[in-house]
Amino acid sequence: MSRHLWRCRNLACPDPHGAVLGRLTGDGSLVLDPAVSSFRCYLDTRRVVVACPACGIPRQFQGAAVFSDHAASLA
Repeated sequence: MSRHLWRCRNLACPDPHGAVLGRLTGDGSLVLDPAVSSFRCYLDTRRVVVACPACGIPRQFQGAAVFSDHAASLA
């Protein structure tokens, strides 16, 4: 797995250099960071919108796959 970090791009993010949202893999996938608690998957357009855990600003990812260890809640 790649060590390329995928970070928040909000210049006002309180985390220095932008909070880490995940890691990009060599095959173009994203592995979400455990600190990420909010993300939305749009299967029709193959994209994911990830909310920064530090500032809440969303960032869009479009790639091969997204992996998360968050438990799914069906409410």
